[in-house]
This record gives sequence, C-alpha cells and structure tokens, in this order.
Amino acid sequence: MPLCLVDAQSEQEADAVGYFQLPGTTEGADSEDVYTLEEFTVVAERFGEVGDFSLVSVQVLEAKDLQHQIQSTLGDTLAWEPGLNASYFGPGASRPVVRGLGDYRVRMLVDDIGTLDVSDTSPDHGVPLEPLLIRRVDVHRGPDALLFGNAAIGGAINSKTRYLPEELPERTLSGAVETRYETGADGRSTAAYGTARAGDFALRLTGSRREAGDYSISGQARSDAYQETYNPQVYNPDTSLDEAVPNPSGTVPNTFVETETASVGVLWEPESGRGRLGASYSRYESSYGVPYQYGGDSTELYGDTSLDMRQSRFDLEAAYELDLEWLERIRLRFGHADYSHEELFAGRAKDADKAFEDTTMEQESMEARLDFYHRLFEGLEGVAGVHGFDRDLVASRLAAPPLESSRVSNMYETENLGYFLMETFTVDKWTLRGGYRFERQSIEDLTFEQYGFVRGAKEESHSLSLGATWRDYDRWMFDEVAFTGNLSRIERIPSETELYAFWSNAAIQRFVVGSPDLGVERSHAVEFGFEAHRGDWSGRLNVYRYDFKDFIFLQDIKGLGSLAQYVAKDAVFLGGEAELTWLVFDNENSSLRLKGMFDMVSGENLDDDTSLPRIPPMRIGSRVEYTQGPWSLGADLRYVFEQDEVQEESDVVLPELETDDYFEFNLDTKYTWALSDADLELFARLENVLDVERRTHASFLKDVAPLPGRSLSLGMKLSF
Repeated sequence: MPLCLVDAQSEQEADAVGYFQLPGTTEGADSEDVYTLEEFTVVAERFGEVGDFSLVSVQVLEAKDLQHQIQSTLGDTLAWEPGLNASYFGPGASRPVVRGLGDYRVRMLVDDIGTLDVSDTSPDHGVPLEPLLIRRVDVHRGPDALLFGNAAIGGAINSKTRYLPEELPERTLSGAVETRYETGADGRSTAAYGTARAGDFALRLTGSRREAGDYSISGQARSDAYQETYNPQVYNPDTSLDEAVPNPSGTVPNTFVETETASVGVLWEPESGRGRLGASYSRYESSYGVPYQYGGDSTELYGDTSLDMRQSRFDLEAAYELDLEWLERIRLRFGHADYSHEELFAGRAKDADKAFEDTTMEQESMEARLDFYHRLFEGLEGVAGVHGFDRDLVASRLAAPPLESSRVSNMYETENLGYFLMETFTVDKWTLRGGYRFERQSIEDLTFEQYGFVRGAKEESHSLSLGATWRDYDRWMFDEVAFTGNLSRIERIPSETELYAFWSNAAIQRFVVGSPDLGVERSHAVEFGFEAHRGDWSGRLNVYRYDFKDFIFLQDIKGLGSLAQYVAKDAVFLGGEAELTWLVFDNENSSLRLKGMFDMVSGENLDDDTSLPRIPPMRIGSRVEYTQGPWSLGADLRYVFEQDEVQEESDVVLPELETDDYFEFNLDTKYTWALSDADLELFARLENVLDVERRTHASFLKDVAPLPGRSLSLGMKLSF
C-alpha cells in the first residue's frame, strides 16, 4: 500500500499523502527535481498538523489503502505493516505494538491528542475507535515523544477521524455508507458518515454498528505446549476430583463483539480562509468477551469474563493564520472524555450460579495542546508548543470475589504539563533537525485519603532529539537517494499502575504489584535510514537500537504463584524494517505492483541476562496488486518465523513458551462503479486461505487464543 514519509519542513498547504517524500524538499523546488515513488493524493491542510515537524519518518496510511485489511480493532488493522504488531486480546481489544514496544510507550491518539481511555493499563481494555470511521492513520516510529509526550518512546499512532470535516466540502451534501459481512464469526458491520454545508459552516454526522459471534479457528484453542505445561483443570464438587478443562476446537468461546458509535461535529471556516473553528461530540459503546485463560488452581472461579465499556467525548479545534513574518499560524486542540467500563463474570460448571461485576473503572480526563508554527528566516522553521493532560481514575475491584462486601477502590489523580520546541534547518542537500521537550508530572494516590494517608510522586523529564538527512538527485544509480540519521535521549515518567498497582488482574491471570520507588525511565536511541528511487523501483531501510536505563516492565516472579511485579532493568532493543516496491507496468487501463517487506526486533533484559517477554518474531512478506479497468486484485503472503528467543527459566523469572512459525496467505478483490454523482465499490477478502494456526507472540493470550481461521469478508461502499 502507498506509504508517505512526511517531510519535516513541508508546507501545510502541500501535505503529501501516499508517496515517498524524502527529507529536504523545499518550497519552490524545480519541478524536474521531484520524483514521485508511488501515486499520491495531495491533501489540503491549510492549518497544518502536528506531524508536519516530525523528527523521524511518518508512515501515512489512507483509509482506502487500509480498506482490504480492516479488522474490528485498530491494533489488528495495522498489524500487517512493517514494524507494527498487535497485543491481540481477542476481537474486542488489541493495541498496536511498535518495534516491540507497547502499552505506555506507544501513544494512542485521536486527531493529535490522546484517546483518553485506559487501554494502556491492561491488554484486555479496548481502544474506543471504530476503524471503519478513520480517514487516515499516521504511524510515528521512534523518538516522536517531543511532539506527543515523553511517554511515547516507541512511537505514536495518530488516528485521523471523521468527527469533524477536514475542510468545507464543495458539495452541499456528501458522505459514504459502508457495510460488511464476515463468515468466520458471523460478523456484520455498518458505518456511515455525511456532511452538509451551508455557507461557511459544515455539519458532520457519523455512526456505526458492529456485531460478531465467537470466531472460528482451524484447530484447538490452546497450544500443545500450554496443555503440557499447565494442564488446565477444574474441581468437580460432585466427584471431589479435578477434571480437565475441555480444549475448545473449531471456535474460541466467549469472543463476541458488539459495538456502536455516533458523533456530531460542526465546522466554521470564514470566507477569508484564515481561520478555522470546530467542535464535535462522540459516543462509543462496546461489549466484548475475553478468551478463557487458566489461573493455575483448579479451585479458583471458573467461567467467562466480558467487558462493557463506554466513552463520551468532546473535542474542540481552533486555528488561525497570521501575517507575521516569524509566526505563521496557531493551532489549538482540546479534548474531554468520560470513560467507564465493567468487567463481568459469568460462571460455568461448578460456578454456574455465580454472576457478578468484578472490576469497574471510571476515568474523567482532558488533554490540550497549543502549537505555534513559525519561520524565523529562510530555511529555518519549526513548531513550539505547550501540551498537557489531567485525569482522575477510580478503579474498584472485588478482593474476594464474588463477595460484594470485599470491594476495594483505588483513586488516582494525574497531572502532566509539557513544553516543546522543534526546529528544521535546510541548506543545500542537508536537512538538520533538533528538538527538546520538558515535562512535569504529578501523581496522587488517594486510595486511603479517608484515613489520612496520601502518597504521590512528582517527576520531571527532559528529552532531546537530533537528526540529519542528506538527499540528492541523479546520484550514483538512483533518481533520488537519501540517508538519514537520528539520535535521541528520551525520559519517561512511570504511570499510576506501574507505581501503585496491588490487585488481581483476571484478564492476564496475575496478581499485579507496582513499585512505588520506580524512577524515570531513560532511553538512548540511534536510528539510520536509507531511501531510494530508481525508475519503477523504490524502497526504504531503517535500523535502530534503543538502550534503556531502568526499563520498566511487568516481570513474572518465580516461585510465587501468579505474582508479577513492575520492575526496572537495563535493556536493549535492536531491530530493523525494510520495504521494496516494483511497479512492473502501469498503462492507461491496467497496472501491476509488487511489494516486499521485512521486520525484526530483539529485546534483552541486560540485568538478568534473559529475553524480554512478548517480543514479536521476525517476519517477511509480500503483496501483489493488479488493476484492470474497474477491477483490482490483491494477494498477501507473509511468513512469520518461530519465536524461540524467549524467557528461559531462571532464578528470577518464569519461563515463556515458544511460538511456532506460520505462513499466511490472503486474497482480496474490488470492483468500482463510477456513477453520475457517486461511486459504488464491491469488495471481498479471503483471509487465511490455507486455514493455518496463527499465534501472536506479543499477546498474553497467544497460547489460549490463536488468530482466526479461514474467513470470507464481503462488503460494499457507496460514496457520494
């Protein structure tokens, strides 16, 4: 699919999407010096977006390019991309994993500010986003913390939604309706959005509904290694004996999904075109099941867990262009959200009469950023800003389920404020970039406030990134070639959960303990990139190394049952990504394009000399795309290597099971009718054609819930 590497100093009125744009492009460059690597679409962004001044390459994924691989969650939708994996916790919850890093180190964003949820606190918590209503996804790998927060050491996933019109539409009424059916889980989904314009105003409405049952698999749910290691059993009071827990075959029970969304937004752009003011309200509701995982004791509660989650969100955007020589525009983004969910237990077998609410979470949060885009003199431009958030989280859990009298609550208040400056200087063939960000964060644990005991943590972090790109045309054998190097020193402040957790997490079957004495996590990173274009060929290669001081992660403690604690260890991540595209031919009526990809990452706990948990395995793959008139055909092939570099049993950690390799093959097709005032698309996708067993090593559930088996998706989309 098309890929865009967004130029750090590109002008907002020429934000290019869908092609390689190597750093160093300057306004007014001669036309003969521009080499497009793939077909592209120019997106008018008069007021700019935060990613305009990224220190590293930004991968831009348009909705039309994601259409053939859309899943029920954003994590699974993006997991096909180089350098990206998913934390897969069933069809209802899955976050992206970037270069082996996830959770708090990957910032999940909606239109440049946070998703304002609790998905980073536990992998069973979903992200309140409907992939069918996302118009674009910007994937920021590496040290983008300067833009989105120092916590984003791994990167950021910035979803551009349809809550607000991107601009005033030319037509009075425009929009789209899309519907899909998927055989593997008897899934049905429908999404629609429409925009009405009246003068300088535009009104946008969106809505969606998704429902699916338990999804099908090619074999049994639990892996052979898991069965042999844990031998799940449940106590039978009728016989006073432990009996084997059946290993589901053909489907993964309790993996249903039901989701509904709705939003309304209004945009005002005066005729002068210098100002923009928009506001939107959105509502997200989802109910989904979590696959069963053995807790290690046959007498424990036996049954299914599901989540009911909801979020109400208000967003505001304002921007204005100025006539000042040194200050070009100002942009404000603000978001406020009320989020809550309940984790519901429904007993089976010996516990069939038990049904109760276990964990509940409520969070009120707000986030805002104010960006000042400036050009100090010819060749030097950048963005400075202030960015922060405030959240109040209340988590309530049963200490001794199902006894409601055992309920205990945890209350946290977190405030974060940051300032950043990023500059880009272009001279001749060189583009130099530098940035700095300061953050101050305070956390108060108010759990025992009524007893006169309040604890907290106040930390500051300083982060710095430096980068340089050399680019030239008609150099050596290439039409265009570029080399990029980035250095960064990023500091991350630990979260409430990492500091103060002390509760049982039924989703991952562990009793989680925080460490109040955790300090700031530091990462020193170096990244090198090479990009080139020659004729019908284009490609990129990135290699990186992250050296962590006090890398914070959840470590299983040997000899203490299911106890896991947040610890800080020195760690190192090494990896790389590559893509290669060959446009075999492209004439007036048909085209053929071949694409290849490769990615790998390794993570090592240097203090204990063990591998870090849940590190994705190496992958290679390709995609073939053929178009003939209104028809398009595609085939995906990917080989995922086995992951045998896992935690081995040692004095301090429990062993991690290996994950087998697999080969994946998918087919898709689309037919487009160009009507007088609309376009109608019919599309189909056959996923996992060979019906092989696929397990995601980055998931806590990889040994009890494989990815879906063979499934056929059919759909249509009407755009007008």
